[in-house]
Amino acid sequence: MEEKNKNTIRILHISDCLYLGGGVSSVILNWHKNIDRSKVQFDYLYFKDSYPTIDGEIKKLGGNIYKLPYPSFKKPWIFIKAVRDFFKTHQYSIIHSHIESFSFIFFPIAKFYGVKNIVQHTHNPRLGEKFLENLRNRFLFFLSKPFITKKIACSDSSGKKNFGNNYTIINNGIDTTIFKFNSNVRNEIRKELNIENRFVIGNIGRFAIQKNLSFLVNIFSEIHKQNKNSVLLLVGDGPLKNEIKKQVYNLNLTKYVVFLEVRKDIEKIYQAMDCFVFPSLFEGMGIVAIEAQSCGLPCFLSNGVPQETMICNTTKILLSKSAKEWANIIVDKIKNFERKDCSKFVEKAGFDIKYTAKKIEDFYLKL
Repeated sequence: MEEKNKNTIRILHISDCLYLGGGVSSVILNWHKNIDRSKVQFDYLYFKDSYPTIDGEIKKLGGNIYKLPYPSFKKPWIFIKAVRDFFKTHQYSIIHSHIESFSFIFFPIAKFYGVKNIVQHTHNPRLGEKFLENLRNRFLFFLSKPFITKKIACSDSSGKKNFGNNYTIINNGIDTTIFKFNSNVRNEIRKELNIENRFVIGNIGRFAIQKNLSFLVNIFSEIHKQNKNSVLLLVGDGPLKNEIKKQVYNLNLTKYVVFLEVRKDIEKIYQAMDCFVFPSLFEGMGIVAIEAQSCGLPCFLSNGVPQETMICNTTKILLSKSAKEWANIIVDKIKNFERKDCSKFVEKAGFDIKYTAKKIEDFYLKL
């Protein structure tokens, strides 16, 4: 189906899954919605099934979706054959990879079958949550580097760590027209979640090591000792969710912690919060923190979050500080805080989706 319209360039985006709550999926989909699709169109190649998924939205936008078997180190020939068969039958002049560990297989095969432009995008300074995983993926990524023709990073810290130099920074954009403070929506959502008249600490993201949610629960425990009217709102899914629920139960906080699944109306959920706490061990950018700031929330970010993420109403707190120290800083900072819409500041900082989508569109057209 590729290249039907001679005036439209089709870009193949390669990512591990099409998860609705995934940061990478959100970035690509946001671009896809806002690019000029008469000039540039996106197709997607992935390996892992996930739910909820963005495939319905991709199809509405005119994108093609392809799935290959998940790579196995025990039977690598199955994956290699699948990649070879794919590029034999699908011609692209540009592929845009959002994965690092499998690229050393993809890139030489893609190049052999005529792909001229191989774009590698790095979304995180680390290539794995665990030490050995990061080490392994760094070695595999090194093998793919000779085939990369263009490099993109979501932040300077990610670019320097993974590319060293000669990379283009393209911000993860958000739609600042919907991420705005709205008191009416705030009242509706708080009523829906039964958290009216409560002080709500929020976080949105995967339940994974990187997000440091166990530490966040400990921070909330300390806040709750000072403010019995406080509630922790955790939105997302992931491998550690049951573990976090167990921790909440053991701390006798079950009545004060609200767990929500991934939602399509995430812009409304920010309205229900009173502050956003983001103690990640590391982040490429931390797009949820940008969204939270746009909605006017006071944000408390760890030193694992890039400096570019700090736009308005932010406080950076060292990960070396204890949960009690984090709690004291948060409680002190939110006293007399007056919430206002900050979407214009986020737009001015270069994170509006219309600006970033135009930037990626121009990037492709120059290729």
